[in-house]
Formats: sequence, C-alpha cells, structure tokens
Amino acid sequence: MPSYKIKKNIFYFNVYQRHIGLYPHHQAIEMFKDELRDYKTSRCAIQIPLDIEIPFVLIKKILAYNIKNES
Repeated sequence: MPSYKIKKNIFYFNVYQRHIGLYPHHQAIEMFKDELRDYKTSRCAIQIPLDIEIPFVLIKKILAYNIKNES
C-alpha cells in the first residue's frame, strides 16, 4: 500500500473497486470528523466513493495536520 513518509508514515492510501481508501492516523480522523461526515469512516480509515469528486482540499488539510503533529 503506498504511503507518504517523512520521518514516519503519515498517510496511506489505496484504490479499491468502489472507493479510494485513505488511512491517516486516527487523530486526524477525529480532528476532521465534522468535515468527514459525508464519507464512510472508521477509527483509522476514510472511504471516498469513486463516483464523486475527490476532496483534495480536505486531503491537503489532513496531510498538513499529520505533518505538523508527526512525532
């Protein structure tokens, strides 16, 4: 599974038959839960259906959050 890494992996992603799976860390999902309300989420995953526009602005915010809060 591909990921973005600085000192550690900060964001994983994968494409499936019906959705794109995004795997930031659970703190990011909790932090952006209001903005993620239109997407199926779990503790550590976000599902973006393939038939809707990809929310690049939100993904950039999540990446920036993970970069800022990386240990």
